[in-house]
Amino acid sequence: MGIFIHNAKSLDFFYVSLIGVSCIYYLEFDASGWKYWSYFSLSSVVTQIISMLVIRSHITMDLIFVLISANFFFIISEKYSYLIDVFIFGIPLTKRL
Repeated sequence: MGIFIHNAKSLDFFYVSLIGVSCIYYLEFDASGWKYWSYFSLSSVVTQIISMLVIRSHITMDLIFVLISANFFFIISEKYSYLIDVFIFGIPLTKRL
């Protein structure tokens, strides 16, 4: 079942969520400065999107939505990780970067 369009014959959200996880990996590796892993993750995202569009004839709206939601979850997790690192573990900002 897709996010926007209900298709009872196939459960495509599993494959779309793998694209979202790969997108989060790309964002995390890029933020950490690991350029080679971020390029690898980006190539994985592009390959998965192309294969979903060609092989599964997937809906483009679901693919765009999963990329937007992965970016949103990455931003939210960065804000919560700051709160946990600084206020719970007491890690100073200089060591956190």
